[in-house]
Amino acid sequence: MANDSIDVVIPVHNRPHELDRALSSLSTQHDRNFGVIVCDDGSSEDLSGVIGRWERVLRIDFVRIKPSGGPARPRNVGVSRSSATWVSFLDSDDWWFPQRISRLREVLSGDADVVYHRLRVDRGVNRRSSWLHRSEFVGFPVRGTDVVAHMIRRGNPVATSGATVRRAALLSVNGFRDDEDRAAVEDFDCWLRLATQGHRFKFLPAVLGGYWFGGGNISENAPLQYRRYRKLFEQHLQELPSKYFSEANSHFNYVLGIQAAKLGLQDQHTHFAQVRPRFGLGRWLKSRWMLASHQHGGTFS
Repeated sequence: MANDSIDVVIPVHNRPHELDRALSSLSTQHDRNFGVIVCDDGSSEDLSGVIGRWERVLRIDFVRIKPSGGPARPRNVGVSRSSATWVSFLDSDDWWFPQRISRLREVLSGDADVVYHRLRVDRGVNRRSSWLHRSEFVGFPVRGTDVVAHMIRRGNPVATSGATVRRAALLSVNGFRDDEDRAAVEDFDCWLRLATQGHRFKFLPAVLGGYWFGGGNISENAPLQYRRYRKLFEQHLQELPSKYFSEANSHFNYVLGIQAAKLGLQDQHTHFAQVRPRFGLGRWLKSRWMLASHQHGGTFS
């Protein structure tokens, strides 16, 4: 197996039209030297017709599993069926531009374990306001040389459909954690664990695909997302090296406090009380202002 061999793993649950778009984008790649593993996570719709349209032009391995409720298990199944050096992830509702694989292959080397690039956000129509609507792209370079510190301070820089990971690195962290509490944050969890173990990240400064945010995304349920992020942060506070604990505790609680405040939850008090000025004076001041505003009957938007 060549050192630059690539398999593309696509988890899917229903969404035949979106899957068709994703596979169509693979068929237009300038570099077609890759395999495709589509893992159907217990769809109630028949996807075999979509697969049949593209298996004449793509090397597709199509596998069906029982529904798991999230993309972690089908991604892991895809990784387990791959024998390539590199695994690229493409969510079924996203797509790549024709030069994506060829540009990626130029930078695959021994000095990185995770290579990722930007995706252009497609907002759809009549969507409610969100940071994704105000942003043109997802996927950003890491600031500084410490990937773990960046993720603690600034969140997830990696869009999963822009990520290509050395398969051996994924296996070393047992892939994506497959449980209901981590659905929609399982990718950030995986990147944090890879970074904590010292795996190397490389940002390819190019926009090489599209990210769909037009409805039906698993991450849109705000109360559920708050609970998921709380569980994620609590676990990583136990797993991170001790040198990161104090800063991570401050930043994680700031993020949770903001989410709790927007949801009108009293938990915001507990979270904001753990924000420390030495890890970000601006965040500390805002947390104190929000606490004072809440105590005087203010609301947050």
